[in-house]
Amino acid sequence: MVLVVLGLAVIASMMGIFNLGHGELVLMGAYTRFVFRELGLPVWSGMIVAPFVVAILGAAIEVAFIRRLYAAPLIARPPKSSPKWARPSTRYRSPGMRWGRPFGCRLVSRA
Repeated sequence: MVLVVLGLAVIASMMGIFNLGHGELVLMGAYTRFVFRELGLPVWSGMIVAPFVVAILGAAIEVAFIRRLYAAPLIARPPKSSPKWARPSTRYRSPGMRWGRPFGCRLVSRA
């Protein structure tokens, strides 16, 4: 658990955002280990494979979604024709992307 908190602190200090998706990647590691156990494979094999699965998933999310947010301002200016409210900032898009992973785990595990 300490490693999870330290990783979150490093991300928050370097990137300047509080990435709530970090915990969801930890969830995917635990879920990978759970799948290995359910398949009857040794627990240690799941613990060895889980970091690689999470790394591949994290890299895919980075390339597909997060890189698009780097150039976006923290609070985007709305077009002149829209009401005077700001569009959702980039700090709210990261938590929005993370909601699909727990639901995917529930769907696959039929919980």
